[in-house]
Amino acid sequence: MFTLDPVPSYCLRRPPLIQAFGQVKFATRAKLGAMDGIVPVQEQLDQLFPYMKDQQVQQLALVIGAASSSMPTAKIWHFYDNHGWAADISPDSATLSIGIQYRDFREFLNVSRCYCTLFQKLLV
Repeated sequence: MFTLDPVPSYCLRRPPLIQAFGQVKFATRAKLGAMDGIVPVQEQLDQLFPYMKDQQVQQLALVIGAASSSMPTAKIWHFYDNHGWAADISPDSATLSIGIQYRDFREFLNVSRCYCTLFQKLLV
């Protein structure tokens, strides 16, 4: 019915993203919930993320039936730099994110590889 030319590939100079992130889930590592356990992680990530703070976050759970009135909290270690990159580590996940400073997928992929390589050494 229509005869259209193929659309050429293009790259946006400023992608319309507010945030890009990737997350890896793994079996719970209790040591990552304590200061002693996060020290080796901080030492490995220091080149990428020179700053760290701990956070207590509320977890949201959808319960059908009898429910508890308390909202569980989880400890998350928040690592970050001066350029908008951040890494959040909890006892069962590691998340990498970039905010409005996001430029392109290749940059995100390169930082992701460095992050995953460093983190993998610690989990093995």
